[in-house]
Amino acid sequence: MSGTNIERRRYLSLRSWLFGTTLMPITSGRDLVHGLLEETSITEAQARELVSLLGTNWSSLVREAKAITNKPRPPGLRS
Repeated sequence: MSGTNIERRRYLSLRSWLFGTTLMPITSGRDLVHGLLEETSITEAQARELVSLLGTNWSSLVREAKAITNKPRPPGLRS
């Protein structure tokens, strides 16, 4: 791993620790979808839809994914 990559990882780790959130560098939509799947418990289809609607803003994606998972379900629906 090059020195630049190590510095970038340290920087992202420090920002994550300071702000209390997992930061995701801007990457392709596919990487964002997989990151959302790891970070939250939404489906791949939901993650793809969020990326198509919101773009690559990681904090917005995570916020909306968490809102989806915390949404109360109507009585009678099973998970």
